[in-house]
Amino acid sequence: MFALIFMAACQPAKQKAPEKADVKIQVKTALVTKGDITDTISIFGELALRQEAWLSSQFAGRLVQFSMLKGDKVEKGQLAGIIIPAGREALLQAADSIADEYKYLLNQQEKSIALICPISGIILDVLQHTGDVVSKGGHIARIGDLSTLDVQGELPIQFLETARNAKRLKVEFTNFSSPAINLPVETFTGEVSENQSLTVRLKLENPSLKYRPGMRVKISFPTPVHTSALLVPRQALVEEEGKYFLFTVENGLTQKRNIEVGIMKDEVVEVLSGVEENQLVVTEKAYSLKDNMEVTLK
Repeated sequence: MFALIFMAACQPAKQKAPEKADVKIQVKTALVTKGDITDTISIFGELALRQEAWLSSQFAGRLVQFSMLKGDKVEKGQLAGIIIPAGREALLQAADSIADEYKYLLNQQEKSIALICPISGIILDVLQHTGDVVSKGGHIARIGDLSTLDVQGELPIQFLETARNAKRLKVEFTNFSSPAINLPVETFTGEVSENQSLTVRLKLENPSLKYRPGMRVKISFPTPVHTSALLVPRQALVEEEGKYFLFTVENGLTQKRNIEVGIMKDEVVEVLSGVEENQLVVTEKAYSLKDNMEVTLK
């Protein structure tokens, strides 16, 4: 036992390894600044007819002299065809057996009825063709006026006053090559839907018939400008369970600050509370930081 103790005492003492100095994280920062900021509200909608009408028969009978096809242009008051009532059709079929001097009496009996276009526009649908028997009030063709269209979109009611105050809204076509246009607000529907929205309507003049019902559009308008707002880069924000925070750097240490955000743009965010002007905020590696960490600035 004594020998073992003696041998152990004779072993050279192990040198203690030098402690590694902590490596400080380098971070990029930016100053909290003041400036003006506004948001853009966007909704989606489509073009719709403002005026359409059915070409219909007021009497039962056979449709003749009708040759209109989908896409044909028509004018209000234009003769579209003739309706021959069943009684007159029977008389005409018996005309060969009537003496010539009495045939003029046919026109004093049941007469043919002219079918007149009720509005100017484009034939959108054709339901009956020449030779068909139509009922009283039966639809023959649908006519739409394309010269003036509606732009319609579902607007959440929380943006009603903002849209009303904007007066003119920007309309962009999503699947059609055409420049964006600014149109005045014409009206809002009076009834709020189950999803708490209402329909906004804009008037689109279309004399060249360039636009057609059903085209999809994006409707956008700005919110009021927030002046002298506290602004930070979007990269500084960290989101956690629906709440936001960021890190400031003070005396080389990070400080976690819970913040309330306002308008959020692609590159910059309005901060309503939690920071002050000219503070340094971390804009890089924020998700890897903790409160009270030593950092150096790039």
